[in-house]
Amino acid sequence: MKVLLVAPPEKHMLRPPLPKELDKESGFKPPLGILYIASYLREHSDHEVSVLDMPVEGMSAEDITRIINERQPDIVGITTTTFTLIDVLLVAQIVKKIDASIYVCLGGPHVDIYPVETMRLPNVDFAIRGEGEMAFLDLVNALESGQSLRSVKNLVFKEDGKVIINRRRPRITDLDSLPFPARELTPWQKYSSVLSSHRPITHLLTQKGCPYNCIFCYRHTGKRLYQRSPKSIVDEMEQCQRLGIKEIMIVDDTFTVPPRRVLDICSEILARGLRIAWDARARVDNLTEELVVIMKEAGCQKLYIGVEAGTNKSLRTLRKNITLEQIRGAFKITRRVGMTTVGYFMIASPGETKEDVLRTIEFACELEPDYAEFSRTTLFPATEMYTLALKSGLLTRDCWREFAENPRPHFIPPLWTEHLSNEEINELLKRAYQRFYFRPKYVLEQARRIRSLDEFKSKVKAGITLAIGW
Repeated sequence: MKVLLVAPPEKHMLRPPLPKELDKESGFKPPLGILYIASYLREHSDHEVSVLDMPVEGMSAEDITRIINERQPDIVGITTTTFTLIDVLLVAQIVKKIDASIYVCLGGPHVDIYPVETMRLPNVDFAIRGEGEMAFLDLVNALESGQSLRSVKNLVFKEDGKVIINRRRPRITDLDSLPFPARELTPWQKYSSVLSSHRPITHLLTQKGCPYNCIFCYRHTGKRLYQRSPKSIVDEMEQCQRLGIKEIMIVDDTFTVPPRRVLDICSEILARGLRIAWDARARVDNLTEELVVIMKEAGCQKLYIGVEAGTNKSLRTLRKNITLEQIRGAFKITRRVGMTTVGYFMIASPGETKEDVLRTIEFACELEPDYAEFSRTTLFPATEMYTLALKSGLLTRDCWREFAENPRPHFIPPLWTEHLSNEEINELLKRAYQRFYFRPKYVLEQARRIRSLDEFKSKVKAGITLAIGW
């Protein structure tokens, strides 16, 4: 069968409010999920597989129409999040308009949360919950052979107008058994990030799962950790380098868990003499000077650290299980070692007043990360925080489920507005960006680091945007 895997456009994507220039220049990331599925199908079948990354290609509805007519797929698989749902359905509509016999299958976190609602949407034939590599292959094989769809684990489909949810497949525990993502099926040269000094970049996954209990996260990969071996990870890094990739973003929920494993990975990189830039997410309670030193020696350029709040009260409420002193200690270590840092901060979390938010802003300035990203505390679907908002009456209806049933443009993701209105939160968000990025010390330091005219222009444009508003 001919299989086309699609990353949908982001024209109607539900986005958090960011300064326009930062949002515009943020770059493009590879669709890692469908690249894993593509490589798995190619290794375990003779199906003809292609990938279409619409955002990085800047494709329109006319472009997808042309591609469908040219490639004539038997099945189109579309990666789906709640935030891209409108664009996903537009792609599905175009596919069915061209040829109603082409199967449309959705997969991704949204399907996991809302399987029944997904199957009741127009132009959707199938949905796959959980991990998609084996399940999607089983589906394509079943369609080709005429086998019963009830045997395809993780599959959701309709039978006589009724939504059928098949049993779940056990988790893939041996991640080394998965072939590397099929990056060569995409325009890999076009992937970049505003925070990366190298191009092109790619994403790489070294483990699945997150053992922590933050109330604002949906743990779609589960709590238990499943890890790849250091050899497998570094083999993939070498493959990326041979392809021409200059920087790798490790997209584990938290790469530095457990620290011993990180030391083993870095030792493997150093033993091979591999020289490629890479970045990772970290927790402050995992960072020691020994760990940061060896990570830097092995090529780590940047650590993304979730701070979230500037008061211990808010950290406890968010269930981060860290303290302000641990945070201060971690950032002191990264400064001593010379590791670039990106700090994440949340505005208006449960229980927070304006004074609490202002403490978070000042705490960000005190920590002096190289970059800070501030976001409004958004109530995402299937998170404990969203459930708390419904139970407490802060939200009077299940708006995410309503959106899943009837996706519509201009939907506004709900915020935690216990003590602050939407307008007040937006003003505090603007204040946070301007306070952090227009400190004289910060401006002088960034000016000292500029190495090219293009970098200078980019930072001036972002600075003007931050100065005059969004």
